[in-house]
Amino acid sequence: MGLARGGAVTTVWSSGAGPPAHAGGSAALILVEGSTFCVSASSGDILPDRAQGLFVADTRVVSTWQLQVNGAPVEHLTTIEDESYRATFVARTVPRLGLADSTLLVQRTRHRAA
Repeated sequence: MGLARGGAVTTVWSSGAGPPAHAGGSAALILVEGSTFCVSASSGDILPDRAQGLFVADTRVVSTWQLQVNGAPVEHLTTIEDESYRATFVARTVPRLGLADSTLLVQRTRHRAA
């Protein structure tokens, strides 16, 4: 953080640069329901070069799951862990050239199937 003239506080947000980029969310998130569990990045993506995936009875059935919009990854904003088996991932598209903010907010919810 810095100070501008008049004592106003400036941050990454006020500079127009947007939030810092998250490379798929660095921390792992684990959701568990019985003998089924999912290990993903905190962004919700399941990255192929990591020990992540959807596991059923200790067998990995999904090894890659990455959300892209128009061929580009979304920017992870936050993750809300609702229960041990449910989480909501909030992201946005990268702002278009010449715009200060994105035009699309993405909300993904991962939970056990009914």
